[in-house]
Amino acid sequence: MEKTVLSIGLIALVAVGPRVLAQSSGHSFSALTINIHDDGHGRTIKAEATDENGNVYVMKEVDDKVVEFSINGKAIAKENFSNYVELFDRIDDCADAPPVPPVPPIPPIPPIPPIPAMAAVAPVPPVPPVPPVPPVPPVPPMSDYYIRHIIRDLRRDNIITDTDPLKFTLNNEGFSVNGEKQPEVVFKRYKAKYLDRPTDHFIYEHRGGSTHTEISTNKKAPEEI
Repeated sequence: MEKTVLSIGLIALVAVGPRVLAQSSGHSFSALTINIHDDGHGRTIKAEATDENGNVYVMKEVDDKVVEFSINGKAIAKENFSNYVELFDRIDDCADAPPVPPVPPIPPIPPIPPIPAMAAVAPVPPVPPVPPVPPVPPVPPMSDYYIRHIIRDLRRDNIITDTDPLKFTLNNEGFSVNGEKQPEVVFKRYKAKYLDRPTDHFIYEHRGGSTHTEISTNKKAPEEI
């Protein structure tokens, strides 16, 4: 003997027989339970349906013929079954619908393969030592710049040919080189170039390994000369 039980809720009913809910002239079921007994010689269906208003319908059908029917527990006489043919047909449609196949199980996720070990990183060679930075040569005193400019001009003007020995004095009273007073035109040219204030002066004497320098000026850099 074979017995099949089919239980269909509201969502399953829409999936199996959407035409039931689409009809506006009858009831739509919010719940429906159908028991089918088929032994190969006869088929018995017992269905219990609940409509949207909460009315419960119980129907028993043997070999496609309704033999019992009740509404909310009140039996309906067989002579009145013809008033519920449409309801019977809709229940039969649900009974004839194939059952919803079960959802196949989700296959297990294969294990994640182990992460291969990383190759050993070669050691970083040591950084060679940075060679020492040579010391910055000392900046010569500003007096040397002025003296070199004056000596450069003396050579260019052919006043001197040698710098050892060399002696000159330049101030607002005059200009002498190696003890010789320079002409007025030469004095005025060097005065205009190197002297700004009445107290400015340049005194220089070099002989062998001895050098004497005395300077007073307000010029800030040789580039101004």
